Amino acid sequence: MPSETVLELVWELDHFERGGESFVPQTYEGDVGDVVPSGFNAVKIALDAGAKASLDWSEALNYAEACVDQGFLILWDIDLALERPLSDQLQFSAAALALGEFSKQCWQQHQSHTLGLILHRASASFSKDFVWTPQQQDAADSFSGDDPFLRALYCRDAWAQFLRLLLAKLPEDIPVFLGFDAKGVAPEQLAVLLSQEAFEHFHFIVKGVEGCGLPGLSWGFRPSSAGYLSPAILSVPTQEPILWGVCLPAPELVSASKLSGLRKAITSLQEQKIPFRFVPEAFIHAHWHGLDTLVADDATLSREGRRKLQGFQAAGGEILSFEWCKE
Repeated sequence: MPSETVLELVWELDHFERGGESFVPQTYEGDVGDVVPSGFNAVKIALDAGAKASLDWSEALNYAEACVDQGFLILWDIDLALERPLSDQLQFSAAALALGEFSKQCWQQHQSHTLGLILHRASASFSKDFVWTPQQQDAADSFSGDDPFLRALYCRDAWAQFLRLLLAKLPEDIPVFLGFDAKGVAPEQLAVLLSQEAFEHFHFIVKGVEGCGLPGLSWGFRPSSAGYLSPAILSVPTQEPILWGVCLPAPELVSASKLSGLRKAITSLQEQKIPFRFVPEAFIHAHWHGLDTLVADDATLSREGRRKLQGFQAAGGEILSFEWCKE
């Protein structure tokens, strides 16, 4: 086991910290063997881990050793080739085996130099590439009716449950990322689909959005003050204090027809260039730290959610309804 101190990456409401200090991951996305351009502090290294993969990662590990010698952190990107229904036991067993090998071959050797692990990449629509069983089709029809957004939520919940099972196969102290391509997903739907209430123990890497209020890294060519994954060096924006929060609907009260107010709130804050973060109802107490104002829709809050907002108000915070945000 390595003797170096492991400085775990932690998300603190609107930024990452490593070893108790603010840290902005600037992560190079390229191929194994690339010369990493100057200006990056981390490197993404891909690992082939599909059911038919040999799990011989010697080339990737040699590259990781060279990157570590140059002072870079490693963001491992494991491809589990999850192309079968999530209920497929052989697929899960193969994925669990691969994650066990990752722990032995990569984590044990390089944990003090590991930024984290990308466990899965997918479309943020969730339903786009979902592989259905007849039982899931019936359950989704019952849950969503003819509402495509509720169908996406059904798929999101199925994926979240599956990914939590995979997470249990990894060491507890490794930061785990999920990569999402937000292309074609409306901002208000994206906010709900990627709620931390569903993915509490994961960090995000999100492509296709900017200034979106989501936690984690940007992916591609749109920089984020929290950090990014990109093939090119990006100019990191200055992190402005986040004083505004937007409450997300209670899960049991979500539907596409109830998201118009959330859309107006997002649009209004972005047009005014007001930094904000999304606050899931379940985490209002934990996430109101540092906020002066919360924007909320009473129609999409549970009784418990309203009680928590009263607590925020009693602590000196301001509550605005979505009616404040005019289209």
